[in-house]
Amino acid sequence: MTIVFGIIFALIAAVLALSVLLGLPGIWLMIALAGMYDLMDVFFRPDEPMTFGWVTFAIVLVLAVISEIVEFAAGAAGAKAGGANRSGIVGALIGGFVGGIAGTFLIPIPLIGTLAGAAIGAGLGALFGELSREGATFKGSLKPAGGAAVGRIAGTLVKALFAVVVFLVLVVAAFV
Repeated sequence: MTIVFGIIFALIAAVLALSVLLGLPGIWLMIALAGMYDLMDVFFRPDEPMTFGWVTFAIVLVLAVISEIVEFAAGAAGAKAGGANRSGIVGALIGGFVGGIAGTFLIPIPLIGTLAGAAIGAGLGALFGELSREGATFKGSLKPAGGAAVGRIAGTLVKALFAVVVFLVLVVAAFV
């Protein structure tokens, strides 16, 4: 990879890494960008090795999968830590997903809308899930709901850290 293309790749990848905070698939888009560059290497520079290579792709793919699992499970883990039962945990999972999408459009402030929507959705999902069981009280359902909201925010922030690691791996590979 030439220095110019390396710098261009790094700038685009930096934007994509930050997009994770908006709920966008920035990690996957960085990997796709690197893959497109390696395809160009294969077709336009067949005598030279690929810029990123299979080992780099294996590393970033594993990191991407782990980040998705962490983000997806964080709201449920927070609800469970708050004492939620199965229906509260499922509610946190569904609510976090739906809330993230809804928040992106209903609160059109970059980063804030998606994070707030996901946290509120996870909390409401856990709350409704908890209230759906027999004998549940509103007051008793608040702790699992709060745990789900905090867990969802934590999950997004941890995924952002994974995005930074993937960014660093790809940028280092681009210049080595």
